[in-house]
Amino acid sequence: GMGKSGHVARKVAATFSSTGTPSFFIHPAEARHGDLGMIQAGRDVLLAYSNSGETAELTDILQYCVRSKAAIIGVTARSESLLGRHSDLVLLLPSIEEACPLGCAPTTSTTMMLALGDALALSVLEARGFTREDFRLYIQAESSGPSSCRWGISCGPKTRCLWPPQAIPWPKPSWS
Repeated sequence: GMGKSGHVARKVAATFSSTGTPSFFIHPAEARHGDLGMIQAGRDVLLAYSNSGETAELTDILQYCVRSKAAIIGVTARSESLLGRHSDLVLLLPSIEEACPLGCAPTTSTTMMLALGDALALSVLEARGFTREDFRLYIQAESSGPSSCRWGISCGPKTRCLWPPQAIPWPKPSWS
């Protein structure tokens, strides 16, 4: 996706990757300048986001995927759009007004895209039998993952907080 849809796609790709499904984001403009080679013909699945489904920058990616027989899953609000017509599977977003009072800024549509992308990633996680232990393999930072305490320090059952809260030099509020 381009613009805000692209931001959603980048986040969803990161969620897929951190939950055990290799994934990456390809910027449509960069794809036009050589990054199409990142898509493996007949092996990869393109999960494309575009509310209108008519973003000009998606044209090259869609044509390449059709030629190379890479599957296309289109997330759009318009099934008759360019994206909808070229997709092997269309995940159709409902036609709902944007929350923006001007009706211009992508708000409701991107929230729906994000929720759908997370649901897809978690469905694949479950289907693959991905576990909490698998997740920890991908989260190398000590302060990350499901066992982090509220101070951002790993406090899981096999570790202990290296910095208890009283040892951290918290700034004193100016109003005290």
